Amino acid sequence: MTAKKKIIIWLVIISVAATGFFVWNNQRDKGSQTPEEIQKEIERINKILEQVQQDKQKSESGEVACILVYDPVCGVDGRTYSNDCFASTARVEIAHQGECK
Repeated sequence: MTAKKKIIIWLVIISVAATGFFVWNNQRDKGSQTPEEIQKEIERINKILEQVQQDKQKSESGEVACILVYDPVCGVDGRTYSNDCFASTARVEIAHQGECK
């Protein structure tokens, strides 16, 4: 791959308790996109991720889906969780944003 060709890969892995893993991968040559076009694509993906998070909270079947995005939170149990979804899945209250010290 040359320096002029840039490929941006978005990979979202959603762990689903009952069904295993779902992988979504959007890989295209983005070398010719403007910063504005890239920003629109990022916003589109963020909307998808927000919807996944909302759907997780609405689930009545007991299935839980958490996105694998590292946004650490410290639980009241003194453990660091990858994000608030994993903390809530473990039924642990969040003490504060960031890693536990």
